[in-house]
Amino acid sequence: MYQLNPALASDRSRRDLLPELRPREKLETDGLETLKEWELLSLVLGRGCPGASVEQLSQHLAEMIFAPDGTAEIPTLKACTEIKGLGKAKAAAVVAGLELGRRMQTFRGRPIHSPEDALVHFQWLFNESREHFHVLYLDTRRRLISARTTSIGTLEASLVHPREVFRPAFELSASSILVAHNHPSGDPEPSPEDLALTSRLDRAARLLGIRLVDHLIVAGRDWISLRQRQMNGHSGQELFAA
Repeated sequence: MYQLNPALASDRSRRDLLPELRPREKLETDGLETLKEWELLSLVLGRGCPGASVEQLSQHLAEMIFAPDGTAEIPTLKACTEIKGLGKAKAAAVVAGLELGRRMQTFRGRPIHSPEDALVHFQWLFNESREHFHVLYLDTRRRLISARTTSIGTLEASLVHPREVFRPAFELSASSILVAHNHPSGDPEPSPEDLALTSRLDRAARLLGIRLVDHLIVAGRDWISLRQRQMNGHSGQELFAA
């Protein structure tokens, strides 16, 4: 009897799995933003069931959640479990994920009026082993439009350039920005380079008609606001003109 070459069988197996693996591969190579709604849902589901592939289940869910008119609604747990092949555990994961997304949108709409308000957006920086320079782009009411990491590594002038910081501000029509970076050493005290960078960014911001709200430095569980230090007379130099 003819037997299939094991190598060909392996290739065939990979091809058979490709529809379920494709969203994960796209996530790894192209980023989260490139995934369609059903592809995101397929990552939550993980796999299909007898009689229904993960692609079929996730597309069914996407049709239930996202209406053609551009609106979206979180389905009930009961409605999700009525889809053949979707058990309570997977349905609960989908509903919980959608609720998290809804809460994130509410969270993003809160204005940033203090360093404490901004810090909630930088929690992930506290334990990073390398320096990250992160920027919040804000609207006229100081609500978050977008957050971007512009540099990873040692903060030198050649790595954090005003051009890279402010280009997204124009693309997003941001009226102000708030920047932050971490000190993996655990000491939040600003270095001379930190102070020079802050002053440089503030000068560039004023020339461009954009306000630099603050520069936060986080280290471990400690942090400092360079604007507050200036207001309290502890900065030793004027970093912010206004």
